[in-house]
Amino acid sequence: MTSSQARVTPERFEAAIAELRRRVASPRLGLYGSGSLAWQVNRESLVFLGAGRATLLQLAHPGVAQAIADHSRVTRDPLGRFRRTFARVFPMVFGSLDEAVSAARNLYRVHSRIEGRLPDGTPYAATDVQALVWVWATLTDTARLIYDRAVRALTPAELEAYYQESRISMLLFGVFPEELPGSWGEFSAYFTAQANQLTVLPVARRLARELFSLSPVIRPLLSRYLRFSAALLPEPIARGFGYSQDPKYADRIFQLARRLRAVLPPPVRYLPPYLEAEARLRGRTPDLLVRGLKVLWVGN
Repeated sequence: MTSSQARVTPERFEAAIAELRRRVASPRLGLYGSGSLAWQVNRESLVFLGAGRATLLQLAHPGVAQAIADHSRVTRDPLGRFRRTFARVFPMVFGSLDEAVSAARNLYRVHSRIEGRLPDGTPYAATDVQALVWVWATLTDTARLIYDRAVRALTPAELEAYYQESRISMLLFGVFPEELPGSWGEFSAYFTAQANQLTVLPVARRLARELFSLSPVIRPLLSRYLRFSAALLPEPIARGFGYSQDPKYADRIFQLARRLRAVLPPPVRYLPPYLEAEARLRGRTPDLLVRGLKVLWVGN
């Protein structure tokens, strides 16, 4: 793993993008393509059941939590933040190489302006390599966990392939795959070690309270979603937030999700950017329903 002091400088970012261009076999397919495990896992709409878990895991990192508190409008404009985030993320996963790189450049410009200090004076920055790696780890692990529980369990070979594909994506953030755990087993050890040593700051607990109680209208639903999300956290992080855990409740939600997925039509079962990408690779224009659903996800 990289030094805790390392940051993604403009020079480092450009070197990573150049390396990505060397590694991608087909710019038209992008980083992955339709035969990849990355597409198979991340195309599922149900993967977003894990958004709460991933958010809490990210907030458990002091630098991430303080950066969100100091620089983000997420608690004032959660839908806008969600759409802006995934308007950048979806092209990285499902777009052509040029689309992925363009989204990465836009995100790097945003990240390069975000820095500050923790309450104890420790500096933080959105370009901090270890913080970037942790955010990537939360998304990689959460997508895998939700797919395993709501769709089907990946075989060991599939899990390793999924992980190796995920490592490549970090070049879009200025982090080289060789700086990451080399296998799924090593990644799991890293993830567990991080979960055991992260300190959940008061600002993280405040942000979590605000995010899961944003609207009085849907507050009962958010309370249930928090109960579900907390059940999926590593125990040390759940304890840091002060959450009790109810695995049986999560089991019931996953059982319901599997039943629901079985009856969902493809335009709802799969994410619109995935369906759009499949149409692009076939030389077709996505239909009106897919285009409309994409607007719901990422706005105009």
